[in-house]
Amino acid sequence: MEDEALLPNEDDSDSEETSIESRESDEEREETFDCALPTTHSYLGDDMNELSGRTLLEWEREIDLDILPLPGVVLIPGETLPLYLYQAHHVTMVKRCIEGNRTFGVCCLFRHAPDEEGHVTTLSNVGTTAEVFSVKEDMTAGIDTITVKATGRQRFSILSRRRQIDGNVVARVRIKSEHVISGPPQSAFALPPSLLALKPVTVATTTQKQRVMEKMRSNPPSMGQFPLWVYKLYDCNIILDKVKASLKSWNDKVNVDHVSLDPIAFSFWIAANLPLDDALRVELLTIDSVIYRLQRELTIIRKYAAFCCEHCEAPIGHKDDLFSMSLDGPLASYVNPGGYVHQTITLYKVIHTRTVSHPTTENSWFPGYAWSIVQCSRCASHLGWKFARARRDLRPAKFYGITRSAIKPAIVDTSGGNESTTNRGMCRQS
Repeated sequence: MEDEALLPNEDDSDSEETSIESRESDEEREETFDCALPTTHSYLGDDMNELSGRTLLEWEREIDLDILPLPGVVLIPGETLPLYLYQAHHVTMVKRCIEGNRTFGVCCLFRHAPDEEGHVTTLSNVGTTAEVFSVKEDMTAGIDTITVKATGRQRFSILSRRRQIDGNVVARVRIKSEHVISGPPQSAFALPPSLLALKPVTVATTTQKQRVMEKMRSNPPSMGQFPLWVYKLYDCNIILDKVKASLKSWNDKVNVDHVSLDPIAFSFWIAANLPLDDALRVELLTIDSVIYRLQRELTIIRKYAAFCCEHCEAPIGHKDDLFSMSLDGPLASYVNPGGYVHQTITLYKVIHTRTVSHPTTENSWFPGYAWSIVQCSRCASHLGWKFARARRDLRPAKFYGITRSAIKPAIVDTSGGNESTTNRGMCRQS
């Protein structure tokens, strides 16, 4: 079969002349690719040893935890984290964890200009435990290496930390619990006169009680301390439905139907799959209440417009072009042969980019697709990769994987106020 991706590569039409509003036809966006393949991380090899069991640390417990600092990575509970480690102290640390409860901590390593003490990196004070479920030990060029797949489990906050003689970081952490606010009290809803006339026995069954409650919810409250709309602001199910509807309004390719309807798990899936910068992801990770986390996510989704190059603020992509190439969602973590983890979002098209390498299928994160490096056409910073099909039976024919650390969101403030977390201005158009 003809290797289509290795044919002479056309110039990206996703250049400065391409309008961000232009969209491909529905036929071009049909998908035949098996979205389960990227979740297996087959590029790591098929000879990994699977580990069983589950470690659940006690909520609010203080423990000593090995910390793996990762630049540009904010691990969210429920995410899969692939790792290829070759530095001796990291290999030693992971081996030690596997011999124990297979759990270590992952914290984002922020890069910034030198501070007063000359430091150019800062470790986040919140993180997520990672539990190893697959491992392979090897030796490459005389160097011990270890390849692992782990799952984000529980959030934690760092109380103190120290660097050991072997170079590893050990922190005293507190396992953060989830604060769940109960639903509105039944007394907040009024019983219509027609229901007040019913005898108690008529609402004895569960089905009848549910019907009564539905009727109660549809009527203005007369017995509650606050109006009904106030209680709806703190109803997990109502907020969850609003988040799903708002996300689907981006486009119909962001599939949330398979996501758990458990509010906590759903809120983490949203946090993991929105194309946000490190600061916003850490902010969502810090929030202890699932209701407040969902409310914050709803605000972000409604105001999200596009995303820009982190360095020059050139427009790179639009939310309409976001789609899921993996069952994990539109954003997932992948690791390259150099050990660098990229949290990568997939899009149908991008603008203000150029490809700067020949396509290759070697170590492709998406089997059947060849990748080539993509840069920002304005500042030449690395953005991600263009993936082109190597078989003609695959669709989409091409798509883009943009590393999250190379972009920042453009969030429109429709209220007239200012987003205070980081610079949330619109992308530079010139």
